[in-house]
Amino acid sequence: MAECVNQKAEDVILFKKLAEGGFNRVFQISMRDGSQLVARIPYPTTPPTCFAVASEVATMDFLRSHSIPVPKVYAYSATSDNAAGVEYIIMEMLKGRQIGDYWYSMTEEERLKITFQIARIEGRLFSIPLPASGSIYYSHDLEPSIQKHGLPGCEESSRFCVGPATNLKLWHRERSALSVHRGPCESWLFKQRRSGMACLIAHSCNSGRCFQSWRQQREGILEKVRTRSTHTESPFQRGLWLPKAVTASPS
Repeated sequence: MAECVNQKAEDVILFKKLAEGGFNRVFQISMRDGSQLVARIPYPTTPPTCFAVASEVATMDFLRSHSIPVPKVYAYSATSDNAAGVEYIIMEMLKGRQIGDYWYSMTEEERLKITFQIARIEGRLFSIPLPASGSIYYSHDLEPSIQKHGLPGCEESSRFCVGPATNLKLWHRERSALSVHRGPCESWLFKQRRSGMACLIAHSCNSGRCFQSWRQQREGILEKVRTRSTHTESPFQRGLWLPKAVTASPS
């Protein structure tokens, strides 16, 4: 980690966990010279880890090349074949305050100013032409056998490309093992639906398990609770089952 900013391992004076996000564990790294980094390690149960890490790094670099304000990435590994034994992203730590902590104490003028800033950034994002739908990668991160589209009109077109989509619904659980087309798709409306439908059909034939959000899973659990409450179980038996069900971690 220290090497990626031209420092030594003994220059690291603090390594602590910042948060557990929806897809990554996030750590803060503080150096002896006062600089700070952020290390993000994806959960191994969140596919497609390799594609997701490679795409996120390339996407941030691509956006920086278009003057979009995003953190700088110092180092990354899209595979676990490294000294750390895990996929990771080491990036710049941005200073600032979470807007949610101050939104209601701001004046209307301050809120409008921030809203317009965000809208201008979104406008610049939507103005960037892409040749197909999918996810952005460095060209060298994708195997030659993987379909990809170059980025015409881009000064660094040889560096970036559009490859398979990293949408979790296309890779959830057993779907990650399916050999189906996940992009890139020149015609988003038709091909993206076709790839998604092919994934669903193949998945149903193999295991019959559908993707469910945590909210859907929770509603299913509560329905089971209501169903069980009509049976002859004692309150004690229901009490043993209920906490185990409602406290289950989201998949």
